[in-house]
Amino acid sequence: MAALRTGAPEFVVPADWSRSRVRRHLAERLNIRDEGVERGLQYLDTFDWLLHRAGFLLEFVPGGEPVARLVRLADGRVEQQPLEGPPPAFPRDWPRGPVKALAADVTDVRALIPLVSLAGSADRLAVLNRDGKTVCRLSVEKWRVESAAAGAQAGLSRVRVIPLRGWLAEAESVSDALADAGLPPAGAPTLDTALRAVGREVRDYSQKFRLALSPHQDAASASRAILARLFDDLERNEEGTRRDIDPEFLHDYRVAVRRTRSALSAFGKVFGKDALAPHVGAFRDLGRLTGDKRNLDVHLIDFDAHLELLDDAQRAAMAELRRELEAQCKVAGDSLASYLRSGGYRAFKRDYRRFLDGAGAAGASAGMPVHRFADQVLFKAYRRILRDGRAITRKSPDAELHELRKRGKKFRYLMEFFQSLYPAKPMKGAIAELKRLQDRLGLFQDQCVQMETLESLRSEDIGDLAAGAIDRLLEGLAAQRRDSRAHFAEHFARFDTRDNRRRYAGLFKPRSKD
Repeated sequence: MAALRTGAPEFVVPADWSRSRVRRHLAERLNIRDEGVERGLQYLDTFDWLLHRAGFLLEFVPGGEPVARLVRLADGRVEQQPLEGPPPAFPRDWPRGPVKALAADVTDVRALIPLVSLAGSADRLAVLNRDGKTVCRLSVEKWRVESAAAGAQAGLSRVRVIPLRGWLAEAESVSDALADAGLPPAGAPTLDTALRAVGREVRDYSQKFRLALSPHQDAASASRAILARLFDDLERNEEGTRRDIDPEFLHDYRVAVRRTRSALSAFGKVFGKDALAPHVGAFRDLGRLTGDKRNLDVHLIDFDAHLELLDDAQRAAMAELRRELEAQCKVAGDSLASYLRSGGYRAFKRDYRRFLDGAGAAGASAGMPVHRFADQVLFKAYRRILRDGRAITRKSPDAELHELRKRGKKFRYLMEFFQSLYPAKPMKGAIAELKRLQDRLGLFQDQCVQMETLESLRSEDIGDLAAGAIDRLLEGLAAQRRDSRAHFAEHFARFDTRDNRRRYAGLFKPRSKD
């Protein structure tokens, strides 16, 4: 018996088979009943493939009765709900239904984006058992992918098996019957095939940095590859940032900027500090230009959680403040979008691309084997974390914790850049240990930024009720910040253990020349 593959099993309809021939072969082997025709199909996901990574495909069927379908990759089962038209970008804005409930939980603040649209039609068929019960469904599909990348049109003719809960064995029997009818199994799902026709791949973007370096590379070629990959991530998030599709585009854009700044500061001995100086300054300015918008995004994301600390009257008063924050966020977003369309920004990208494409590197470490270079920069960054963290006391200013947080980010970015050169499991553990410390420092930083934002609103003429609500929020945040600060030594001690010191030294401590 043919085992069900991941997702709904799909079979290719040979090019010389007409639709009537497909139906005849199906009717000879199965008890089928027509359930209608669907015209058009669109796949959607977030930019970073959150639904797919969670094990789902989201399909939208337009037409007279639009339907959203969530297909489980594990077994091909489907949840669906009607919509009134094209799906809103954020599932939280959909009418109530099973697809909304699942999709909204997975996507959170990320917007849905069309991945690929298919023109054509699908005949929907029910497969019945001897008692007339529907035990499986079939979709006999004839699609075309229309795009310039596809070279006009790419055709897709498929029969898809759609299992139903409790009838898995019957779906397997139907798959066997389709194979017996002469339909070859599809080598890849419809989504994968359609994406390749438009020059894309499933999960072709991730927030995580992934780059395979060779230990035989020199430091110059490896460093240039790292910077080029980071610049690609920045450019991929540029349009979504400019259009403000969702707040995570700007987040990822800023991560690419911060990673690049960390790389440039670590690669001075590869390229020479004079060669890097203009680019260091340009990325520093870019970080500053994007900061205000991101801070407002974060505050709006956390706004509803803050309201839980207030009574009903104070919550109502805060609604006006939310509108004020949204207005400020729009102004900051418009200003950022204007800069990203400017000639100055285009000149920055042109100059930096020239640098990335340039030949050679003049620094003293340019020709060093990359694994030795990585050992040096990583162990130096690690020792700086230990030195600075151990120096922080209860009386140290908040700025020292913020600086340690930034150094921790730089260290983590450097580990991610070079992680392919090290044993996977120990490296993963080293990154996880650092991230635990970073999460605590990041929480403290977020609390400080949120308090600053609220204090700026508190200074305006907002009325007694709203002012009282802000005061209460500030009291709550201040208590949380004090708690975060009081537990810093405890969290740092968990990072600065003998086992951890051995872990990092075993990975990164420079050894004799190879």
